[in-house]
Amino acid sequence: MLQGMHHGWRLAGLILMFGIWMMPGVVRADDDLDDMFSVADDFSEESQDDQPSEDEAAAEAGDAVDLDALGTREPRFRGTVNLEGGVLYGLDDWPGSSAAGDDGLADLHSGSAFYDMSTRFSLDVRPRSHIRFFGSAEIELDSDELDFKPYSIRELFLDYTLADTWFFRVGKQGMTWGQGRLLGNPGNLVSGIGDGIAVRSFVPLAGSGLTSVLFATGEDVQGSSPGPQDFTYAAQYDYSIGNYTLGGALRYRHADELRPLYAAAFARTSFGPLDLNLEGVAGIDPQDPHEQPNYWLLGNIFWEFGDPLWRLIAEYQYGESATARTAGHQSGLGVRAPRIAGWTPALQWKHSWSEQAGEVVAGIDRSLAPNLRGSVGVPVTYGPSSSYYRVESEVPGDRVAAVVLRLNISMDF
Repeated sequence: MLQGMHHGWRLAGLILMFGIWMMPGVVRADDDLDDMFSVADDFSEESQDDQPSEDEAAAEAGDAVDLDALGTREPRFRGTVNLEGGVLYGLDDWPGSSAAGDDGLADLHSGSAFYDMSTRFSLDVRPRSHIRFFGSAEIELDSDELDFKPYSIRELFLDYTLADTWFFRVGKQGMTWGQGRLLGNPGNLVSGIGDGIAVRSFVPLAGSGLTSVLFATGEDVQGSSPGPQDFTYAAQYDYSIGNYTLGGALRYRHADELRPLYAAAFARTSFGPLDLNLEGVAGIDPQDPHEQPNYWLLGNIFWEFGDPLWRLIAEYQYGESATARTAGHQSGLGVRAPRIAGWTPALQWKHSWSEQAGEVVAGIDRSLAPNLRGSVGVPVTYGPSSSYYRVESEVPGDRVAAVVLRLNISMDF
């Protein structure tokens, strides 16, 4: 164990020394870099803020919420601090490509360092069994100004359970629908809910439950007095029969002149360690039936097997859209292998068959010391420079390939 810790500290020291050498090329530790590691780790792009309330979870299990079982709770304060930094070195473009021109390999490589620091606080209060308040705020370092930004509210909502049956959540909140995991999530008909204010309700119905949502964002509202046309109305229902779950969702916003109505249908099942998801999504204009609809079809499987444990996810999507850059045939694969000498390897591949473009991310991650983690990632994008995966590249600094070394210190309290 001591030998492993010494090895971890040596790696940390090498990253720090290399970072000091590269400091003239500092860049931000942006969301792309975070996603590169987090998605490779858990194969999920779902919002981490979408945690069901105890009230809602209880209602899903039956026709009424047992408020006595929920009881009351003293104010609970929690926090987390996250500090990270690292270095990357890679190719700005592929030699011989039209974008590279006459530049050779020696002219196309560059390096930079990145850093970030953030802290998040939350307060959870249940003064009565039927009512609850939750709020969370985040303060993040602005690396351009070398100062901390004013705090941002991540969530701020009130839960209320009426007549032991109806559950309501009002305020700023996170929620995710849809079955997509690797290649985007077209079935997430409430994708903008975290950017605005929402009223969400849940009621047990026919052995399962109906969720309805009303929300609007600052971009949606026209003027100081928003009208009904500015709000998004959505509902989702699912029903389980044994090992199978069937469901559907609708979304409507009158102010969306092009295809204001979206509908989704999905099915989920499992066979031992294998989970299977299927979904279809369509966007239509009820006022113009001749308007060509947007639609997507997707399927994915998730499989945990072996001892030690392997995790694998595979996904396929096909879409026809006049606006989305992700139309056509797409496939994705993610693998997380068992630990090797303390390191956890992971590999992710996404490919667009219509554009013959995609990205590959390989990485390893491990704990180096208490509250300290290290990771090494190698993201690569390929295909025409105008393709989706090149334009929306996960490689920091809009490079086509890079080696990324990162250290992360985190603390919860």
